[in-house]
Amino acid sequence: MNPEDNTDQYAGAADQLRENTQVAQYEALESARIQNNRLKKVAISKKNNNKPVSKNLSLSTFLLMFGVAIFFDVISLIMNFIPIVGGLLQLITITPVATLTFFIWLKMHGINFTKGPRGSLLILTVIIGFIPVINALPEWSSFVLGLYLSGTKISTGMQKSLNKVRGK
Repeated sequence: MNPEDNTDQYAGAADQLRENTQVAQYEALESARIQNNRLKKVAISKKNNNKPVSKNLSLSTFLLMFGVAIFFDVISLIMNFIPIVGGLLQLITITPVATLTFFIWLKMHGINFTKGPRGSLLILTVIIGFIPVINALPEWSSFVLGLYLSGTKISTGMQKSLNKVRGK
């Protein structure tokens, strides 16, 4: 047996061992990467379960809400033409139904009413709905429009400008 043959065998075995080790390392790294991605997805999903889905309304949702708001405003306006009885019917039916409709609808979209201008906007709208002569105004349409504009870039830019003026 020639010593050069043994050297070639050892070199071949070393190359094979090196390839096997690299494959094993690659597989271990790939497995760790997949596991890390799974953990990130779980962490993100847990984090999002405690937060609202969206803070802004999409254009299609806004348009649909605006249509419903116009419907409530038209019914309210028609009821204002019926003396005394129309006003009472409006207070008993339209204002509570519209309030609950928009409150539930917006809660489903993850919009919070406990803080900020959105909560005061809803309260102001409900108060306007209870005042006999002023409730002829399109309060629900104004509410939806104000709500949509409060989540746009225009509103965010104005808020940043106000914070600069206030020194925050």
